[in-house]
Amino acid sequence: SWGKLLSADGSVSLDCEEAEHSVGRAPTCSLVLASQRVSALHARLRRGTPPTVEDCSTNGVWHNGARIGKGNLVGLHDKDTLAFGCAPGVGGAAFTFAAGASALGAGGAAAG
Repeated sequence: SWGKLLSADGSVSLDCEEAEHSVGRAPTCSLVLASQRVSALHARLRRGTPPTVEDCSTNGVWHNGARIGKGNLVGLHDKDTLAFGCAPGVGGAAFTFAAGASALGAGGAAAG
């Protein structure tokens, strides 16, 4: 896989293996989040160098604590944080991104 999303409490994860993954409330999303603050299609994650996350939502996506803004893309790097629906620590669904080899369980052994 080219990456992995892991929830802050470790209960939810998404292995990124396809070229694009969706995050949202719709049952067709790769990662389904039940929160009413999460849009049907909330965000898209895409494989690339670096991988990217796109905010497709009304209530926002936060990357490392900063709101991305609807229609905007940001690059993802190992140990970046993402929150969907509202800011992290205020009830947003919080996740950490693990890139490439780190996503496969190599942890700190991955070349940076």
